[in-house]
Amino acid sequence: MVLTIPLLIILIVPIMITIKPVYDPQLDFNEYNTVYFYGSLVDPIGDDKGFGNLTYPTNEVFQPGVFDLVNFTIYGDSSYLYFEVTMRNIGDNPWNGPNGFSVQYIHIYMLTTNNSLSWDIETFGLNVSIWHGWNYALLIAPGWDNIAVPYGQCSALYDGNHNLLAVEDSDQLNVTTRNNSIVVMVSRSILVDNENIDKWVFVVAIAGYDGFQDMKVRPVVAGDPTEWKFGGGDQSAIEAGVQPLIVDLLAPTPNDQYDMLRSYDIVTGRYAFIGGTDLYGNFYPPGTLQQNVTIYTNATVTTTTTLTETTILTETKTTTVTIANTTITLTSTETETVTPATTTTTTLTTTTTLVSTLTSTTTLNNTLTKTVIQNNTVTETKTLTSNVTKTKEISYTTTETYKTTVKEIVVESTPLYAGIVLMVIGVAALVFTFLIKK
Repeated sequence: MVLTIPLLIILIVPIMITIKPVYDPQLDFNEYNTVYFYGSLVDPIGDDKGFGNLTYPTNEVFQPGVFDLVNFTIYGDSSYLYFEVTMRNIGDNPWNGPNGFSVQYIHIYMLTTNNSLSWDIETFGLNVSIWHGWNYALLIAPGWDNIAVPYGQCSALYDGNHNLLAVEDSDQLNVTTRNNSIVVMVSRSILVDNENIDKWVFVVAIAGYDGFQDMKVRPVVAGDPTEWKFGGGDQSAIEAGVQPLIVDLLAPTPNDQYDMLRSYDIVTGRYAFIGGTDLYGNFYPPGTLQQNVTIYTNATVTTTTTLTETTILTETKTTTVTIANTTITLTSTETETVTPATTTTTTLTTTTTLVSTLTSTTTLNNTLTKTVIQNNTVTETKTLTSNVTKTKEISYTTTETYKTTVKEIVVESTPLYAGIVLMVIGVAALVFTFLIKK
């Protein structure tokens, strides 16, 4: 019994003790906080070759290993999540980037378990597509100004609609370095579904940072590298605009990385498809992608309306004849349908141009890999099936044109023969009657 109590103290006390954070104290956080460890993923050393052939620019600032990702770790406290990206060599910060590094540009794309969040597959200038999509994009830059990348040079967080959620140097996002690691602090309040972060899928990509490029990504050229550009690119892919600009990508093996980054299509102009990894080490490479796309453009509807006006014309003629102090009034009425001298034809042409009508249905299928637990290799087969329907909003413009044509019509009036005949007969009868009386 005497031994049991100390043993219980030894087991229970460490659970109750709060842990002092191991990240850089420059970050604005409480000095003591409970830290939750969510997972750490290892990337092979020496695979900083992009799709297998990339070589570093020749300037001395691009030291060996500055684009070589070796580890990705996530931990957090009650208010923040911490994303730690470790490089083989972070470099000497030759241009004094405020965040402690100068040459790297790190992209972290996160797919959550919340299907109601905005979603996309395209990246911010990396020339690749993420086949399973993403809900959040964390872009980590050296931080020379206070404008979010890619428009400025400050680290930022975006949602799946590319809406800016946070920019660094705020209580929602901050960046610092520790040894060869870059640590990004993100407020839990802006990351929906963060309670399930261990089930999220992460794509971690390393590119070269170039503040003179529109998307801030350092270019790749074919053949030998230049002083400021990576070499070893595929000339055909560069000309087709599909050369991947990623130097290192979180993946189980170098070949997994190379295979994904080589999957572009220069004939159709399709980017390479890449996939991510969850914090349990499950890797999700590109699966079967089926896409049904319906596009409608330049739809024209023409309606022609012809208006014809008609008038009912009634004409009454009265004739008065006086014979021998006898007055006789003769009346004749003629009704005629008269077509007016003009016919107006109005043509209404409605032209509707659909700028973008895109409905795509994506079916994702994938079979998954192996994990290592305490030196025992456990082979686990797992199937990820996801049906995602993404509909882009239809925007359109409508133009209505009214065209009026007036056509002259010559109408010949028909004499009122019947009325005249009746009057003549009447007059003749009066004359005949008068003569008889005489």
